[in-house]
Amino acid sequence: GGGVYLGLKSTFSILPNTTVYWENNHAALGGAIYVTDVSPLSYCTSAAKFVPKGECFFQLPGQNLNDIYLIFKNNSADFAGSVLYGGGIDNCKLTDINSHSSGEVFDMISHIENDYSTTSKISSDPVCICSCYYKIPVCHHEKDSLYFIDVDAYPGETFQVSLVAVGQRDGTVPSTVRSTVNYSPLAILADQYIQQTSNRFAPGALLDSQYLQKANNTCTELNYTIFSLSDYVVIDLHAEGSWCSKFDYQYEPYIEVNVILTCPPGFNLSKSARSCVCEPRLANYTHQCNITNGVGRITCDSGQHFWVGYSNQSHGLILHPLCPLNLTTVSLKQWPFH
Repeated sequence: GGGVYLGLKSTFSILPNTTVYWENNHAALGGAIYVTDVSPLSYCTSAAKFVPKGECFFQLPGQNLNDIYLIFKNNSADFAGSVLYGGGIDNCKLTDINSHSSGEVFDMISHIENDYSTTSKISSDPVCICSCYYKIPVCHHEKDSLYFIDVDAYPGETFQVSLVAVGQRDGTVPSTVRSTVNYSPLAILADQYIQQTSNRFAPGALLDSQYLQKANNTCTELNYTIFSLSDYVVIDLHAEGSWCSKFDYQYEPYIEVNVILTCPPGFNLSKSARSCVCEPRLANYTHQCNITNGVGRITCDSGQHFWVGYSNQSHGLILHPLCPLNLTTVSLKQWPFH
């Protein structure tokens, strides 16, 4: 808290006909105000009914809201909440004010000017994970429907998904993203349930380093590599340490991976590795062969370039010692070659 730090059960009361300024304050979290929260559940709309409302960190007993102004100017934070971090402003109890919600009251009396912070103005500890579209968070946790990120990938192929954690008011915040492979998927797509079938769903796994990944306070590209013999895998996403996930898990996004079990030319499906692995005959000719980067430069000891291709008639891989186009690099993205 660069301007004000409020500990447990602390509040400040604003006198009638008062204007309070927070100007040119800076902190890691909560550039102007940092509030130590008693219950993270105060951020969760659907979970809030399970816990009593706590008092708001600000109080305006018996006052006319038109006579009070909170001015925030040129405040900044390194990570989140240039104006406010914490406080549960959308779900706290105001004394003697029943005509407006606490969030409405805060908006009515607050005026934010010249906030140059690149992070969120109002945030909190992580509530949930949001996907990103062109580096802009897309959050659906307040809607009555699941949303998912659709990905096509070969077994063992690494793909990226842009994610960010948010706190209250969808203010971005650094977090650790916990990713879990769902062994018994149940998805809701266009209000239709896709139920588990014994043949379709098989165990899937991620690399150990991908179950917990750090996300910045802005949209972060996270890597995922799925190993599976199933054509459909669900990866659940949660903000690590968020109590809200226990109650609002239905609002968290998930990654729906459509696994392409027919490996591309140059690769075979390994049941033991649950991955597309390089065709053994290529081992003597290429310095790079993995499903993510494709087939790399095809060479032999003499430095001669090889042509590599796929025969639709024989359904086999073809290597030719003389490359007619003198290609030095072959990529799955360029397949087939002519």
